[in-house]
Amino acid sequence: MVINRPQSPQKKRDSEEVLIVEFHLHIQIIGRSRLSGDIYVVMALLIKEDGFRPKFMNRLVKYFSNIKALSPEEIQVLEESMEILSFGKGKCVKAAGGMSGDTFFVLKGCVRQYIVKDGEEKTTDIFTEDRWIISSNDLQPDMFPYNLVCMEDSDLVIGNEDKAQKLFEQFPHFESLARTVMEKTYAAQTKLMISNHTDSAEERYLKLLHSRPDIFQRVPQYHIASYLGIQPESLSRIRKRITTLS
Repeated sequence: MVINRPQSPQKKRDSEEVLIVEFHLHIQIIGRSRLSGDIYVVMALLIKEDGFRPKFMNRLVKYFSNIKALSPEEIQVLEESMEILSFGKGKCVKAAGGMSGDTFFVLKGCVRQYIVKDGEEKTTDIFTEDRWIISSNDLQPDMFPYNLVCMEDSDLVIGNEDKAQKLFEQFPHFESLARTVMEKTYAAQTKLMISNHTDSAEERYLKLLHSRPDIFQRVPQYHIASYLGIQPESLSRIRKRITTLS
């Protein structure tokens, strides 16, 4: 089925319809399936006109291209195989206890990862644009150990082992790319774990402030405090002391 771009402005869709941004090109839908609530998977083959590519696809292509150069064929298959999940603010991406195996790449938005311990939410990570959500549970490999919730309207690429293996068979180059992504992700997680054990709360705050300043405009302070492993009151005192010294 081919959907031609309408002449009138984009109309507001009913909540039960998939919202597709209408580019100056034709969109051929090759798959659509209901997941849950107002969340849909959209798999679209984009027929380019005048060399145009949607920004959300360029973001993932650019990410991989910064690691290793991609051929035109590799770019095309990457774009055509992408599955995009769109979530509203406050929506759950994945709940703890479910089946593990899915990975996500944040195209747009902000996702908080947390566990519940003694009835209290403990923020373990915060994912924004160009970050991978790759979670594993060494004790129970088949069980997803975290909860993922959107702090903003978010668009995520979803992947899993089956899809990855099909891609590797067609283009072995992607296997080395995937290995590099895993290494970078686990290196970042290890660095964070070491920091949590060796740095003071103020040092952890300053590192986050310098490396990811946008987080403080996008995530409530009490979630940031939880991520830093301190109480909100302690974070307020740290920020006040730093402000006074500067």
